[in-house]
Amino acid sequence: MAKRRAKANLVVSDDSGGNQQPHATRWTAELIAMLGKRPDAQVAAAAKCSNESVRRQRLRLAIPPHRPEASWTMTQLALLDKHPLAEVARKVGCTLNAAKIQLSRRRSRRRK
Repeated sequence: MAKRRAKANLVVSDDSGGNQQPHATRWTAELIAMLGKRPDAQVAAAAKCSNESVRRQRLRLAIPPHRPEASWTMTQLALLDKHPLAEVARKVGCTLNAAKIQLSRRRSRRRK
């Protein structure tokens, strides 16, 4: 079996000489640094592995998924001063919690 795997290049060797699973991904410092900072699909493409492998590695290291923050336009931010949060969230297309966070940030910037 080992000869067949070696012949088919199914086992990725590692520098430590330890056993690796077939199709194992070498998680370099560069790839690990990408976890949580880029979408799993982008990391998977860079690592040449599946999205699921990236997700598992990210979870092993307790790194939350990449969630880019949506940029609010000045018009959308102005709505926070004029309308109830639920209405702003509906108009902007975000969650009520996201609208609350934006309102909180807007108020804290005004105090400075």
